[in-house]
Amino acid sequence: MTISTLYNSTNHPLTWDKVNETLKVIDDNFTFVSSQATTGVLQNLSQDITPNSVGTFDLGTPTQRWDNVYANSLSVSSLIANITGDLKGSVFADDSSIIVDATEGTLTGNLTGNVTGDVLGNLTGNVIGNVTGNVTGNVSGNAGTVTNGVYTTGDQTIAGVKTFSNTIVGNIQGNTQGTHTGGVIGNVLGNIDGDVTGSVYSEDSSGVLVDGLHGVLNTHKLDQIGATDGQALVWDAGNDRWQPGAAAGGGGTGLGSRTTKSASTSSIADGVISNTNILGAFSAYMVLKLQVDGASWVRVYTDAASRTADASRIETDDPAPGAGVVVETITTGADTILISPAVLGFNDESPVTDVIPIAVKNKSGITRTFTVTLTLIQLEA
Repeated sequence: MTISTLYNSTNHPLTWDKVNETLKVIDDNFTFVSSQATTGVLQNLSQDITPNSVGTFDLGTPTQRWDNVYANSLSVSSLIANITGDLKGSVFADDSSIIVDATEGTLTGNLTGNVTGDVLGNLTGNVIGNVTGNVTGNVSGNAGTVTNGVYTTGDQTIAGVKTFSNTIVGNIQGNTQGTHTGGVIGNVLGNIDGDVTGSVYSEDSSGVLVDGLHGVLNTHKLDQIGATDGQALVWDAGNDRWQPGAAAGGGGTGLGSRTTKSASTSSIADGVISNTNILGAFSAYMVLKLQVDGASWVRVYTDAASRTADASRIETDDPAPGAGVVVETITTGADTILISPAVLGFNDESPVTDVIPIAVKNKSGITRTFTVTLTLIQLEA
């Protein structure tokens, strides 16, 4: 039996009873005192307590447990047991990185395993696994799927469908379904199937294309897509859209107002014929009136060649059919002749022009000039 240098509070040495495998107090006669084996206080220990090289060393038993263990540090190869009660202090990983920061009262680092209970505070990092329960606050980052739940605030993805509650900054690829409340700043590439409530602006923001307030299409902005003067919107079936173009059956004009066109001759002697032209008239027209400022024989033609061919005809002969004579008058003085019914006239030059050829014979008895004025209605653009 070996006596160690362990002492109890009454300075009686403690030694190991190998037979009974327990620490016992030895009295002054070096006799084991069993009744004092669990009494007293070990203090001023100057040696380490170690197990043998092949055995184990237990502190307490499953039925006899130590109440408290106080130590500056506790190093164990593994802790195989449940901890019931509070754990005070920081917890470090094998690489000395902190996992539980007791000073700040936070959980720092990666957590592998299941967490059952509430997490109060911010979670910075990735969650690899399932979250069952409510998240109160903002979630920044991506989530796989959300099943049987919604975010009370913020954005969410359920079964691949994204729902947004606040402003979206960035590009959206794919289809969107539902009601969009708010403005869209940027381009919409694709079709809009549904109602658009509001105005539509041109790409350069220079004006309103669709006036949502008054429910009208701003036709003044159609020149933004290449419209030219006189064109109308026509349907392009190949491109499935409206675009500027000539109206079906083109070339026609609306109803025109009557107007006057005039021409004057040079000074001509009595009984002499002089040719002149009304310029800037129409390629097709109706003659309503013919006015001349002196006694004369006035003939109106479709083209210059017809006028030349008809030059030798005398006043008392009627022109042959197809001779190119539109209308002719003989007056004894200044007069306005009503052409009733109105006569259809046109230019037959090649190419067609807006010139009306005229021949005037002086019947006034003196040398003078003449002015001929026609009252016309335009029939062709």
